[in-house]
Order: sequence, then structure tokens, then C-alpha cells
Amino acid sequence: MFDLLPDLALIFFFGTFLLFAASALVILVTGEPCGEVANSGCRTLP
Repeated sequence: MFDLLPDLALIFFFGTFLLFAASALVILVTGEPCGEVANSGCRTLP
């Protein structure tokens, strides 16, 4: 049971990193935070 904890932590950390990297890439490509889904509670830069 406890052998799975390091693996789950690593998967969670890696998943979070991928999500952050993907969002950063979208911001770099489109020039706007959240890109096309700016109306879903995301704040766009003026």
C-alpha cells in the first residue's frame, strides 16, 4: 500500500507540471491568458 505513495506523488507532480507548461505555451502562442476560453472566468490582459 505504502509503496504506491511515491509513485502517486510523482504522477501528481508531473501532471501538474504538464498542465502548467501547457497553459504557459498557450499564453505564449496566443498572447492571451486562457486563449479562446477567456470568457470562462479567466482574466485577459489589456
